[in-house]
Amino acid sequence: SCASKRASGHSPDAHSFRCGISPWNSAAKTFFVWITEMPAERKDQSFALPRSLTGLRFLCRCDRMKPINLNLWGKDSMKIGVIQASSQKEKNNIIFESVTKTVKPLGHEVVNFGVFDDSPQQYSYIEVAICVSLLLSSRSVDFVVTGCSSGQGMMLACNSLPGVLCGYTPTPQDAFLFGRINNGNATSLPLGLNWGWLGEINLRCTLSELFHGPFGEGYPVHDADRKRRDTKLLKQMNETVKKTWVDIIDDIDRESLKKAKRFAKRFTKQ
Repeated sequence: SCASKRASGHSPDAHSFRCGISPWNSAAKTFFVWITEMPAERKDQSFALPRSLTGLRFLCRCDRMKPINLNLWGKDSMKIGVIQASSQKEKNNIIFESVTKTVKPLGHEVVNFGVFDDSPQQYSYIEVAICVSLLLSSRSVDFVVTGCSSGQGMMLACNSLPGVLCGYTPTPQDAFLFGRINNGNATSLPLGLNWGWLGEINLRCTLSELFHGPFGEGYPVHDADRKRRDTKLLKQMNETVKKTWVDIIDDIDRESLKKAKRFAKRFTKQ
């Protein structure tokens, strides 16, 4: 966590920075997180972060970039983010409308982060996965529906990053089992592979089964206790072996981070 990154534990040439987040602007549907250099007189309250981050804005709060509770079981309402790679940006509105139609009656909120069909900038599944991880690690959203042409690359990229347990759900059966058993916080959909004519029907059925009932309750019923124990162990391993964003941010590709910053500036449309 950030507590482990206090200036006192770093070399003398480490620069101190402060982090913060703006309030959610419901009218503009925007928020941002900033990282800037801390005044010398307040260094006792700051964290030591890489010099390269000065003035960089992210869609996350640094003071919450720690392993998070991935358990959604029993959560009455969720903020669900929709975000997919540019390769399938023409399907963004279909995904958003399908997710909204599925979860709004359940009391959940949906926020559409794009990539929108009018976006001139291209974002790969790697760059979108960074945004997914930052959104979840910052607790800006509780769950993310994402995808790319095959769905596989996005799933792998998301599971390589902090704070994400992403399932690959090409069918309603996969989605049902992922929700009831694996209890992750993101799902990756194949938005090009096997889409075909009326592919949105499979999408809607898949989303319906994903959110059909509580997450993580275990399935089948007669084996639910064991399934919940296994899922708990899986999540413990997921948090144990992964570093936090504070630990890895100086090693992540700089261009990808810059594109994530530019992407955040487009969060003005829902």
